[in-house]
Amino acid sequence: MPHLSPMSWLMTMMFLWTMMIMFTSSIWWFEMKDYMPNIPSSTNLNKIWTW
Repeated sequence: MPHLSPMSWLMTMMFLWTMMIMFTSSIWWFEMKDYMPNIPSSTNLNKIWTW
């Protein structure tokens, strides 16, 4: 197993953490979208992506 410096280890962990958050939030978004049909999804997506 290659030795990682603290900085590269930190960057790797932050990368994995960010991917996990994006993955879970996208799953949460698609799950909740079925339960909230009154909210237009395109408006919310535009707010999220243009933020």
